[in-house]
Amino acid sequence: MSARRSGAYHRGTGASAITALIPKPTARRVARQGGDRTADADRENNDLLRAILDVVRAFLPGRAPRLPDAEKRSRIQALYASVRGDFPDVRGIGVDELRRLAEAEKTVLVDVRSEQEQQVSMLPGAIPSEEFQANRDHYRNAVVTTYCTIGARSGRYAAELARDGFDVRNLEGGILAWTHAGGDLAGPEGPTRRVHVYGSRWNFAADGYEPVW
Repeated sequence: MSARRSGAYHRGTGASAITALIPKPTARRVARQGGDRTADADRENNDLLRAILDVVRAFLPGRAPRLPDAEKRSRIQALYASVRGDFPDVRGIGVDELRRLAEAEKTVLVDVRSEQEQQVSMLPGAIPSEEFQANRDHYRNAVVTTYCTIGARSGRYAAELARDGFDVRNLEGGILAWTHAGGDLAGPEGPTRRVHVYGSRWNFAADGYEPVW
């Protein structure tokens, strides 16, 4: 699924037809109205468009109703608990502990997700797992913290590193949990609020972030 597909907007859902329903000011109307009145009319049109899109999104296949953050956090925890048995010997780490380690520069943060996901955003200071693999010996004595969307892929990767003798942690709840702690994200062009959530079933980013899949 393209990283350009966002939780805020879906192409291919008849958006152009919906937009056509919105009244546009005619040349005569623009000439008749002053600049302020025309701007007010444009704002009304935009508000109407957003309202129609909200209704359409509610009925799109596979779209879940908007959830409060408390419910999202509960679902993230449940998802992580459901995969925890795949890597029982890997030590989990919460967001607060990770922040303390990162601020003290006592961990190397490894993003286990795909390049497509990483191009949307990463945790600040993180490196892709491919970069880590290419320099494994350099990090042999470091505390390694892995993460992905909720912690499933990164947990399995962490288990491999642990078997190879690394001191490794896995971020519980992954990048989704990070958003619920208000964590910063780094995109290709700098700070961002966009976050790849892997798919619509995992669309549990905190309010204030833009989910992408």
